[in-house]
Amino acid sequence: ATLMGIPGAQQPAFFAMTQEKYTTLVQAGETSPTEVVKAIHVAMLDHPVLAQATTSK
Repeated sequence: ATLMGIPGAQQPAFFAMTQEKYTTLVQAGETSPTEVVKAIHVAMLDHPVLAQATTSK
């Protein structure tokens, strides 16, 4: 969360989202770090709280 620039107040939502969507984020054959980070970023855009952190940069 820190490396992705998620503010401390939004980190609990980030952690919950990544745990909830783990199987979607780490799809079969798509487990390179780059692909996982891309998938997390896309998932953040669909999250009401985390989308603000993504667009505020």
